[in-house]
Order: sequence, then C-alpha cells, then structure tokens
Amino acid sequence: MRPLLRRSATGALLGGALFLGLGMYMNRAIGAGPIEHLGPLGFTVVVGATIGGLVAPLFRWPRRRGPADVGLTRGAAGHEGEIDNVVDRGLTHVALEVTDLDRSIEFYARYAKMEVVHRRAQTTDADMEIAWLSDRTRPFVVVLMEASRVDRPLGPFAHLGVACSTRAELERQCALAAAEGSLREPLRETGGPAGCLAMLSDPDGHTLELSHGQEVGVAVESREGDDA
Repeated sequence: MRPLLRRSATGALLGGALFLGLGMYMNRAIGAGPIEHLGPLGFTVVVGATIGGLVAPLFRWPRRRGPADVGLTRGAAGHEGEIDNVVDRGLTHVALEVTDLDRSIEFYARYAKMEVVHRRAQTTDADMEIAWLSDRTRPFVVVLMEASRVDRPLGPFAHLGVACSTRAELERQCALAAAEGSLREPLRETGGPAGCLAMLSDPDGHTLELSHGQEVGVAVESREGDDA
C-alpha cells in the first residue's frame, strides 16, 4: 500500500506543477501577470493534482536498485521488474543437512537474522524440502536440505561465522542461547583479530559462531588496497 500512496502523492505534485505552469502560460497569453486571477489559477492546480494523483498509481515505475541487485544482470529480452539472467560470481553458498527444516529456519532467523529467500521440494524426494537463507547483506545463502538424519554435523571447530553489530547484541544472543540450551562455548575474548566470540549448536549439532570486533572486513579492504 505504501508504494501506491507514494506514487499517488508524487503524481499529484507533478500534476499540480504541470497545471500551474499551464495556468501561468494562459495568463501570459491573455496579457495578465503570471500569478493573476488566483481563483482560476488555484482551481487549475487542484485539477492537475487530482488527475496526477489518480493516474500515477496506474503506472509501474522503475524499481530502485538496492543491495539485493548486486551481481544481477538483466537479459536482452528482459522487462522491468523481471530478472531474466542471473550471474553468480565467487563464493555463493554453504550447504547443510537438517532433520527439521522449519526448526532450523527458526534457529537461523533468531541467531543469524536470516530469512528464507527460496524454498522448494527436493527433486529426489518430494516429501523433503530445500531452503535458501540469507541475511541480505550480500549475495550469499546458507542452503538447508532436509534429510532423515545428520551423520556428520559441521564442527566442532568447523563453523558458520556471523558477526553481531554490537557487543551488547552478542551478549544478549549468548544469554538467549544459554537459556535455550544452544550455547556450546561461552563468550570469550581472543585478544586478536578474531575479536570476542561464542559457539552455538544448531538443532542438528552444526556449529554457529557469533562474534563482535573481528577484522575480516579490515583484512579484505587492506588486501584490495595492496592489489591496487
């Protein structure tokens, strides 16, 4: 509803401005000053704004590109709002087997702020599903595939690493994990570029690291500067 209202408001402004210009031109044409005859001029503006506000929502305006568009290109036959050709580059995903897809989705939504961006039935077993999860900060997903059992969970050292925006958020997540029985290793300071971190276990025993103050971004940007 909000995009519709925005289009209507923008259309009203444009319509009012257009009809204002038309009214001023008509005043000049009859030898009057541009802003004389305020009554008819004001009526003209109201009519233009009304028409613009009613007509604008009927048209689909170009979508503003955002972070989710990174790495996406449109095919030659593409139309606005449709992505015909998706080009992935570099590391795009990691995949984990899980025994209860909905339970795992809830876990990663709570502790890693991830959401489902794709979900479908498996081609080999229609009773089992696959879901792609993303935190929408980059074109990268965690693939969760349902299985009857998980024989080799990720860990104990192998893990997914998720950075928290603040130390307070990290501490809050650790307290929640401890209360829910998901905290494998408590919060600790590493005294190095790994910052402070804690290890959690997801419902199938896969290891999730939560951290704050790591220097992955610093290392990557520094290396890019060296290469340049």
